[in-house]
Amino acid sequence: MKDYKRLNLPLLTKQDEEYDILLQVAQEIKRQEKEKTAEKKSGNATEIVIRKHLQKHGFNVSQNCVYVNPSVREIDLIILKDGEAMNPDKTYSSSQVHTVLEIKNNAVGGKKVNDEIHTPSQEIRQRFDDIENATGVNRFAVVVLSEKLLSKTPYPYAIDELEIGKKNCRVFTCVLRRTWAKLREEVVVIEMQVSGQLWKSNEWQGLINYLRGN
Repeated sequence: MKDYKRLNLPLLTKQDEEYDILLQVAQEIKRQEKEKTAEKKSGNATEIVIRKHLQKHGFNVSQNCVYVNPSVREIDLIILKDGEAMNPDKTYSSSQVHTVLEIKNNAVGGKKVNDEIHTPSQEIRQRFDDIENATGVNRFAVVVLSEKLLSKTPYPYAIDELEIGKKNCRVFTCVLRRTWAKLREEVVVIEMQVSGQLWKSNEWQGLINYLRGN
């Protein structure tokens, strides 16, 4: 895991796109809860907002929750190659795919299977391996909106590029903090930004640059 504490990171400002994303995710969660939609959880809200922002950057982005034939693994988002149209059935061929994306609001705890802890990074590795083996697609990225990585005890299940261990996969953690925070609430996002408790990793821009690569 990258030691972010050694880096001189800038505080997140109201002008940063990452701040807008945090606010919009909180607003989307509130909307879903008010309307009692089936997407009432932060992961789906995060996917919706991240998709809109990637479109603003000019990327050809699929719908949320899609598949690449013949894999049965659901994919959060796909960056489609230029000129490829969205398929109504949400299923694509490998020739249409530029990059497969996993979108996380933040990492969840490890799951115990046969007395062994399976971390989020290990589960992502397995999912990506299954997709690659079934389809031949070999370009992946994980986007984590926010994580507690600046404290003396960083979140132990934070998604880690080294732990995923795929040379064709990059992890981008966009906003960093020292404490646990209920960022699904807009007022918490605003208060933490004003009080200087959110830091910008610059990895959102790193994601944009990575997706513009060949």
